[in-house]
Formats: sequence, structure tokens, C-alpha cells
Amino acid sequence: MKKKEVDYEIDENLYTVNSILQMIMQQYDEKIPEDVMATIEKASVLADQHLGKNFIPKADIQDMKLISRVTFDMDSLDLK
Repeated sequence: MKKKEVDYEIDENLYTVNSILQMIMQQYDEKIPEDVMATIEKASVLADQHLGKNFIPKADIQDMKLISRVTFDMDSLDLK
């Protein structure tokens, strides 16, 4: 099997919102009205669709990781 690693940048705000929606669904499943839960589930599905819209449609994606990058000024580091 030939593997290729690529960086896939996702919208961090949308990822955070979707994560919060998932937590709400897990934590409060039977504690809030069904219509409210249905709306939360719909919002989560929509967020998932937006997060995945840039994926290659038929790619076999394994070991997906959320990647964060930090940019800094090398001159500001004290590397003694």
C-alpha cells in the first residue's frame, strides 16, 4: 500500500463548535427536549460537512490528526 501524508487545514472555530455540540449531545442526551436535541444534531452534521468539504472525495484517509502550527521569530529565541 502506498501512503502519502498531507497537511489538511481545518477551520479551528468550526472544529471547536462541532466538538462542543458533540459534547452536549453526549452529556445531555436524555435531559433536554427531543426537538432541541434534533436541532443540535443537525447543526453538528452541517459542521461535519463543512469540515470535510476539502477532503479528496475518494481518498483512503487513515490516522487523521489535527495539526496546529506555531510561527515565531527565530531572532527572539534564546538558544544558548
